[in-house]
Amino acid sequence: MDPALAKLREKAAAARAKGQHKKALEAYQALVTAEPDNLMHGVRVGDALVSLGRLTEALETYERIADRYAADGQLVRAVSVLKIVLKLNPERTASGERLAALYSLRGLATVAHEAVV
Repeated sequence: MDPALAKLREKAAAARAKGQHKKALEAYQALVTAEPDNLMHGVRVGDALVSLGRLTEALETYERIADRYAADGQLVRAVSVLKIVLKLNPERTASGERLAALYSLRGLATVAHEAVV
């Protein structure tokens, strides 16, 4: 493993644990750039944005990550991220519709209906 990357991961985790949201955001954004396929870094960016009160950016970040998870076939993770979006803002109807579609793909028609209603 690249030592610089490991150090950046440690920096991000430490900042997050200490509640240093701006530092955590910067570190996780750098990790997204360094490891774009590690979608968990994007989730952490969203978490830091929420902590900083930047809700609109956070919701958009989470939705992009959910779409990437779904495109990669990681439907359970996509569902989890969309649930975060809807918990933060239940009025995001597009996210509710995405969630319903993912439930349908997983064969959970009843849950899909409830996600939209």
